[in-house]
Amino acid sequence: MVLVEVAGGWQFRTAPDLAPRLTRVMPRPRRLARSTMETLAIIAYHQPCTRAEIEEIRGVSLSQQVLDTLLEAELILPLGRKEVPGRPILWGTSAGFLRHFGLKDLGDLPRREELLWMCRQSGTRRHAGGGHAGRRGTGRPWYAGLRYAGRGCTRRGS
Repeated sequence: MVLVEVAGGWQFRTAPDLAPRLTRVMPRPRRLARSTMETLAIIAYHQPCTRAEIEEIRGVSLSQQVLDTLLEAELILPLGRKEVPGRPILWGTSAGFLRHFGLKDLGDLPRREELLWMCRQSGTRRHAGGGHAGRRGTGRPWYAGLRYAGRGCTRRGS
């Protein structure tokens, strides 16, 4: 066990060298769908934001199921309402988000420059419309070769 500072507090976590042994004993947590992860990333980097703003950034409509999944996992929470007609809900990340990803605070998220560098390293080609073409010849998104590793993401196998 190691003591780690997370989300403004302290938490006991499994030592990295013991993790492979425990993954055989304990079930892995449910993986989030790609659309859910995209939505979570948008909320994390653009909070507080409304559903309409998330849809505008993603370029597709946002299913209520995606928000329900993030709420159920305690990764997001409503922060209030925007002072515009219709008073839409403003969404933001929760302390559960910080705990889940092992972050002390939102300042630990990778910066835009780091993300762009990772895109270039993974061989991502961007569409003129702002989307991604996936990894060259694989049909996989640019982040398919990344894994979470503390402060940011690293390439698998590195």
